[in-house]
Amino acid sequence: MSMQGIAYWIDQRAQNTPNRIAIITEEQQLTYKEMGQKVNQFARFLQQECGVDAGVRVGILAQNSLSYVLLLFAIAKLGGIAVPLNIRLTANELTYQLEDSGTKVLFTQHEFQPVIEQLETKVSLIQIIWMDHKKHVSGEEARDRVATAIEADFENAINLLSSQPLIYEKMNAKAPYLICYTSG
Repeated sequence: MSMQGIAYWIDQRAQNTPNRIAIITEEQQLTYKEMGQKVNQFARFLQQECGVDAGVRVGILAQNSLSYVLLLFAIAKLGGIAVPLNIRLTANELTYQLEDSGTKVLFTQHEFQPVIEQLETKVSLIQIIWMDHKKHVSGEEARDRVATAIEADFENAINLLSSQPLIYEKMNAKAPYLICYTSG
């Protein structure tokens, strides 16, 4: 396998050891084959619903979960740049990080809605994707709190997409994959 980045490690493992357990959570476990399929579905969602491709910054304000892991691999597969955000930060601190990084898509969970409401008046995000309930909001609708494109919940929307491998070009090894902010 040529060195093509972290996202392709899953593809290689799915090919070489498809039935070996890749990840275990409290709710479920996935083999490498299943994980590879899920990553492809997440990547298709990012492409089709969010317009993510190489260089697009995707913020994640969420608790650790299987979806979080799959999202990180899917962003990498598209050449996007993940911006993991600290869930303990204030709206002002998150505003700085989102603006500074140029994040245009934000994945979050319902428990962070109060801080998201504060962010919406300060940050020019293109899309906010709620990972844990029936809400997918973009553009002006985000400010009006009107759900748009996806009527089903996030997980069901992902499951409707093809799990077939994406056709990809060799990634630039020097391109960033992650923008991390630290403190202290």
